[in-house]
Amino acid sequence: MAMEPYDYDPLGAHPKLLAVYSGWVGQKACSLTHAAVFWDRTDLWVQAAGEVDRLVLLVDAAKKAKLVDLSSETGALLGSLIRHYGDGGWWTSSEATRERTANEEEQAGLEDFLAGLPDQGVSPFFPRLALEEKASYVVADSVLGVVDRMLRETAVALGKLDLCRLGVLLSGLCHRLTPRLPIRVINSVLGDLASHGATDLQAENELRRAVGLVEIDVDRKPASISHPKSLPAPSPKGSDGQERGGGEGDPFDPSVEILTEHLDFILACVFKHFGLPIPPEMSDAPRHAELEGLKRTLLAQCPATTTDERAGPQPMEPAGKPQGRAELSEQTTFWANEAIEYLGLDRLDLKRPDMALQRYIKSGALRPIKIGRRNAFKKADLDRILTKGDKARRRGRPRKDAK
Repeated sequence: MAMEPYDYDPLGAHPKLLAVYSGWVGQKACSLTHAAVFWDRTDLWVQAAGEVDRLVLLVDAAKKAKLVDLSSETGALLGSLIRHYGDGGWWTSSEATRERTANEEEQAGLEDFLAGLPDQGVSPFFPRLALEEKASYVVADSVLGVVDRMLRETAVALGKLDLCRLGVLLSGLCHRLTPRLPIRVINSVLGDLASHGATDLQAENELRRAVGLVEIDVDRKPASISHPKSLPAPSPKGSDGQERGGGEGDPFDPSVEILTEHLDFILACVFKHFGLPIPPEMSDAPRHAELEGLKRTLLAQCPATTTDERAGPQPMEPAGKPQGRAELSEQTTFWANEAIEYLGLDRLDLKRPDMALQRYIKSGALRPIKIGRRNAFKKADLDRILTKGDKARRRGRPRKDAK
């Protein structure tokens, strides 16, 4: 007999929990989307789409609680997200096909890919939603950018942006590509959640025992080794009935590996505080009868002609453009060969158009981002060269005649 679908409506009575769990689901969708595109895995894309459907139910719960207005930008962004992940959406677009094809040669060099990721000293794990203005992503940027903006708009409406970001970090303990995570990150996330009054101490200590971390007291200091606290042993089984591992971690190891098997313990830290059951690990959104009606309503608010807001106005096309130029203008991220074509360097009778691109990089006119071992370029940088040339002064660069 099929289980009853999880009731997300009660989360609307707890804006803190709704913000944290929305961040959790958004980060999971981000991680699945990244993995699906990088490894060309349709099954992972379908799972990501299921998490987007779960976000629809969460935002609807916020609407029913009169916390969010879906006739605003939030509803339009959610409709755009549904279109991206729906049948005939981004996954089958020419942009997605090119990106997946380009990633094939990177799969064998995963260690090099991870080593070349940006902001390794800033971000504790990768991939990660930023929930910031004009956030940029090295994989599926036009899709994950919408996830980012939609979640940020929702969290701002709830007045809980910081908690939504903490939900992203909490989710990243499980849903990430980075192989290992510093223990200080776990302590920091749980400590910040506790400072917002969003965690249960007993559930947190159950998680700490399961992972092999030091337990804490009410004042969040390590529990005394000589006078250990008497706490109930963690459940040997999760919500799926599977056996869970015990505290087998090395107390002297400053990092941990993927914590997916402890997912129930992690979510319990928050859900137990609010007295609500933990949602299922896999999205149950398709079992909600109202989902399709909600999606149709939201799609009506987001016409198919809506363009990516971050792309800005499209550049004027030169006369006599070659076939395929219009298709390139719809992209937001370009590989080197595509950047050469977009800038028209391949039509200047140059022996080495790639060297012309390198000169732009060395002069500072172009700032590439690394996707694996390859250079990629943002559309805004290429458009600036097309409209102003490589000598255009950018903010922060002094004029040559400045004294």
